[in-house]
Amino acid sequence: MWSIPNYAHVDDDDGFHYQEPEPEPSTGGIDTGADRNCSDFSTQAEAQAFMEASGPSDPHRLDGNDNDGLACESLP
Repeated sequence: MWSIPNYAHVDDDDGFHYQEPEPEPSTGGIDTGADRNCSDFSTQAEAQAFMEASGPSDPHRLDGNDNDGLACESLP
C-alpha cells in the first residue's frame, strides 16, 4: 500500500499523511486531445474556445504564425 504513487508522503515530523492528488485542469468539457485544424471549426469563437481550453502553449497551432492569441482569424 505504501508503494502506491501519491498515497502517502513523508513530512519533516517523520509521519505519514494522506496526500490529495492535484486536480486536473478543467477544459470546460471540451475534448482537447484530438488534433484540430481551423477547418474543423465553424466559427472563430469556437476555435478560440478550443484553443484556450487546450492550454497556453497552443499545441494545435491554431494561432498561426503571428502569435497574437487569436485562433483561426480567417473564420467568421
